[in-house]
Amino acid sequence: MNADEIDGRELDAAVAREVFGREVSWREADGRRTPLVVDGDERVPCPRYSSDPGAAREVEEELDRRGLAEAYVDHLLKEERPRLGIVDTLQYRDVWNVLHAGPARRCRAALSVCRGEA
Repeated sequence: MNADEIDGRELDAAVAREVFGREVSWREADGRRTPLVVDGDERVPCPRYSSDPGAAREVEEELDRRGLAEAYVDHLLKEERPRLGIVDTLQYRDVWNVLHAGPARRCRAALSVCRGEA
């Protein structure tokens, strides 16, 4: 499934697995599925990367740590450049510091980059 087709808790689980390399399982209760990640000897609810701006920031920091920041920013800007009037002469770090994409969009871009879809 293409990263742009994933949302909600499925997106959170995909980010935990593919960006952070965490083991993910699912708990079903009351008709709801909750992704769980391994934390030491326990399984805990997966962070809400796609809806929590702080958790989405952790995704960006992981991409930067892995040397994928430039590809990530480029992917985010593919459709935004014409709308924002951004010229190609800006440095990626300049754009990185001012870009304010929502958490779900950040997660989809991160998945695309990690999957080589960007």
